[in-house]
Amino acid sequence: MYGVDDLFQVGQVVVVAVVGVKREGHSVRVTLSMAPNDVQCSYTPGSIVKSMILTGAVASVEDHGYIMDMGIPGTSAFLPKANATAFIQHQNQNKPLGKANEMQIVAFILVLVF
Repeated sequence: MYGVDDLFQVGQVVVVAVVGVKREGHSVRVTLSMAPNDVQCSYTPGSIVKSMILTGAVASVEDHGYIMDMGIPGTSAFLPKANATAFIQHQNQNKPLGKANEMQIVAFILVLVF
């Protein structure tokens, strides 16, 4: 199992949604989520257009690629393994995210609609 330090780097930009705000005395606690269903909770399949960038999470590893959870009911995406190789190498400084340079099911990425 990978920890947060294995998945993200200091300074890396990530997309989050605020899912909670709680006042505690003179401070405020903000709860954030990277889950696609929280980040894209207002989207519908009809609101997705070409060139849109969405957040996706790897839902399953298939023979030729990855099924991505887009967090939008009625939608999913497919990321071919050939297209994922460069992302894995760049995002992880050439360190594999699992066996033989494969993404783990918890990986979050930005997805371009085309």
